[in-house]
Amino acid sequence: MSLSYKLDTTNYPWWDDMALWLGNADDSQGYMAGELVGGVTEKWMGGGFLGGQGQAPTGEYIFRDGYYHNGIYILVGSYRAYFSQLKATGAPGYAWDGFILFHRGYNVTTSADGAFLPPMDYTIYPMCWPTICDATNAALLNDDGVGTGLYGVTPLKNQEDLTIATPGLGQENLNICVTGYHVAPPTVQPTDAQTVGSAAQITCTFNGVDALGALYLWDEKKSILLGYDYDQSMLLPTQQLVYRDWKDVIALGDTNLFGATPYERVLWQFGCKPNGTNPDPLGPTSSDNGILNNGYLPTKMFGIRSVSGVTYGAAAIPNINGVVYITGEMASSDNAKKVETLSPFYISMEMSPKVLDGIYDGIGPLAWLGPWCVGVSALSSTLIPGITTPYDSGLGYAQPGFLAADTTGGTTPSTNTGAMEGAAGLDILPPAELVGAWSGGNISPMLLTLGNTQYPFVGSPKRGALYTANGFPIFGDQCLPIGVAGGQIETLSNVFMPSSGWHCSLQQFRTYTFDEENESMRVTVGRNSKREATGQSIWDNDTEQFVGYVGNYPRYNTSKYGGLIAGKQTFLGYAAVGYYDGTDATIEADAGPCLVSYDTGSPGILSFTQTTGGPPPNPVSQGKVEFNIRTREDGAKLNEAIGPGPAPGDAALRRAEWAGWDNDRDQWLFCVSGPNEGVKIVSVDAPFTTFLDQSDAFSAASDPTWQTAKYFPISMSNALDGLVVFGERSRDDFGNIGMSPIYGPDVNAMVPWDPLNTYKVKSTISMKAYRITGSTGRTARVWIDYMLYDGVDAVIAMQLRDWGMRVTVENVEWFKARVLQEGDIKAKGEEIEEWMEQQGREYQDMLKEKERGGRLRKRRSQISAYKREVGDLMTPDQIDTQVYDFVPKGIAAQQRLKTSEGALKEVPPDSIEAMVERDYRSGFDTTPSGVIEPGDQLPEDPAKPAGTFMDTGDAPKKAPDEGGDPDEEYISEN
Repeated sequence: MSLSYKLDTTNYPWWDDMALWLGNADDSQGYMAGELVGGVTEKWMGGGFLGGQGQAPTGEYIFRDGYYHNGIYILVGSYRAYFSQLKATGAPGYAWDGFILFHRGYNVTTSADGAFLPPMDYTIYPMCWPTICDATNAALLNDDGVGTGLYGVTPLKNQEDLTIATPGLGQENLNICVTGYHVAPPTVQPTDAQTVGSAAQITCTFNGVDALGALYLWDEKKSILLGYDYDQSMLLPTQQLVYRDWKDVIALGDTNLFGATPYERVLWQFGCKPNGTNPDPLGPTSSDNGILNNGYLPTKMFGIRSVSGVTYGAAAIPNINGVVYITGEMASSDNAKKVETLSPFYISMEMSPKVLDGIYDGIGPLAWLGPWCVGVSALSSTLIPGITTPYDSGLGYAQPGFLAADTTGGTTPSTNTGAMEGAAGLDILPPAELVGAWSGGNISPMLLTLGNTQYPFVGSPKRGALYTANGFPIFGDQCLPIGVAGGQIETLSNVFMPSSGWHCSLQQFRTYTFDEENESMRVTVGRNSKREATGQSIWDNDTEQFVGYVGNYPRYNTSKYGGLIAGKQTFLGYAAVGYYDGTDATIEADAGPCLVSYDTGSPGILSFTQTTGGPPPNPVSQGKVEFNIRTREDGAKLNEAIGPGPAPGDAALRRAEWAGWDNDRDQWLFCVSGPNEGVKIVSVDAPFTTFLDQSDAFSAASDPTWQTAKYFPISMSNALDGLVVFGERSRDDFGNIGMSPIYGPDVNAMVPWDPLNTYKVKSTISMKAYRITGSTGRTARVWIDYMLYDGVDAVIAMQLRDWGMRVTVENVEWFKARVLQEGDIKAKGEEIEEWMEQQGREYQDMLKEKERGGRLRKRRSQISAYKREVGDLMTPDQIDTQVYDFVPKGIAAQQRLKTSEGALKEVPPDSIEAMVERDYRSGFDTTPSGVIEPGDQLPEDPAKPAGTFMDTGDAPKKAPDEGGDPDEEYISEN
């Protein structure tokens, strides 16, 4: 499928009113309670609720991630608010928090009732960290440099959710998982950690459909909050989620504990916690495999992805149903519990419906256990850190979970020991819905994007990196390097890693089948190919089409056996974007945007040799990694599509900051920022061969005021569509890109939970947003020659059509004359023969006259057009044979008599039957002989001039300067 060459954009000014809807809590318009149309019931906030803790947002927001799910945009990020009571101080105060914005994705520019975006169509869902978690330094709560907030969101899937083609199945609910981090409490271990990672699983149950769309209710009793040392007592009971502490959830494996007893499923199944204790006095206990006493802590959580299942090893081992992956930054400490190193980590978690239901209900050991335990022996939800404890950078002792690549050719591998120090995992990309781990065959693993790695040696400029990991880690499994600065991917493939880190990671997902689309939209398809609602569809007034709400979320490629065959091209790609710093001499690529793409069937060949092993003081030797990876870098093509820029050197300053994949149109949309030229929007096809600048469709794109943009595509539709939002850029040290509004000055506003006090709120916030739809951009115009009949002529023409005769001027006039002269429309065979001979003579006279005048033909008028039609019929092949030879006998004659109710006993002069017989005798096999019903027109071959099938060979030849049929005109805009 080709690119959408033309984007139709509709301004979406609701974002300019966010200060009113979501910031000003003094008028009760923000945070509406109750059931929300196309959104989620909001129970957390509601400026003036009795009891619990109130909060009044200031209008400051940062958007970082999002996607389209069952008709709803789900966006996550950070917001600042004035809280009635902070957990850290017990007094009112300002603080940053994470939020989830549920926002209707259909009828956003034109609502069903004609009004524009009523506030019931969205809601904001806060994490409430400042009221449930104490802080070591309360001042950090209000420090926007800390980065408090949510960074990732993913749908929660299981294998049953993917079968929406079967009626009654598929995910109707909005089940999602989010990740982020906040300021650390004083009790945290290690004690020097400034922040703590947090995650949540949110369930929003489907509550039917009304005239405006789908309804959802979020269920706090089926939602889980994951973090460190939370106290929800300051919240109302209806605001409190099921809570699990990281120390009761995360278990460590051999990589971390150097040979300790594995935390196997049998221990978890009978209630043993990761730290080895068991609240059940009859249950088993074990050694301490937890994070609290072993000096580990997830400090930041960035990327989160989910798959429907995992396979491991032999086929006899059952699949793990429903797995979520988290990656970010973690701390490992010395025995004094002081932070020694910060490095990347990733966790794989089983969150199957069976496990989650046990936690919700609080039955048996799941009343105190977390969701991360699997149903297969010898597997565990092990935390895989970049650098493990104990670690002494002076001696180089380390047992890393992320093995460092040897870029020295084996001469000085120890120089890479600290390559992971200070780095973080930004995202994790599974290749399919059913992922396979390393053991049990040649299975393609997942790939991770990292930021701030120190390659080719410690102290080098910090760069991004690509690593690979197991679908589900067994004890001792490690992540292996695929692409690092100065490594083989740069020296052999000429593909360079970006400066600092990756701004955004992307993944193609599967294209839905027609059955899946129809079931998602709950429509039926009639014989006329028109879709009709069955009572549960959502009608999108913006695009005038149905929008599905069942299983309408990104899903990856499926695989029967789990994973994909390594090294086999799948034509389903990953992509990661960033930029190249022109001042970094270690980068040979041209300065400007970085776009690295690679196939999900990569890597091909991976091997890692450990010459020595064991815990310190015997460090692991840095072996070599061989790989066969299908990858490419296309940052220069992005620059080429955009052009040089308004000033010299602009192209070298551009950054690729965001992109989205629309599976319905098979197309990427990239957002590239430039400091002097605003934001450029570039369309790219699936194989990264065609790059097209679409910026002219967006009025905000050329305004340098807007520094970045994010695109959130709509899945399961029939076009390139979605939401594009422009704003100011925020960026952390690892490369994560956030987008903020442009703020007006602070003004005083009333505090809804304390009318005597005021707080500061932004007077205005401004963001530019567009609802987009894409088409081919091609326009076809056709000139049509036609005749208009009225009065008696119209009556006769309608009767001729009903009899299966061609409606021509001659036929109408002939039968009209019979009606006027004899009062009926019957005709004898002799009369038909005489009429045809007369028409033939007139036609021959016309040809002679035209031959004398030369062969140059002008555009035909209406009369000339009908003469040509007569000429096509009245050829010598017809007039030298008796007319009765053309008249079919038997069944055809009887049928003609029946259909005309006795009026038409003899063959009309221009019937389909006569034409078929005539052309058959003339030896033409591309004639209307294929016409099934009288009056139907056989489709013409587009490769031939119009009317070729009626040509008997005697038509005048075309002049050299003549084109196709002069009675047709085609005009193309391209």
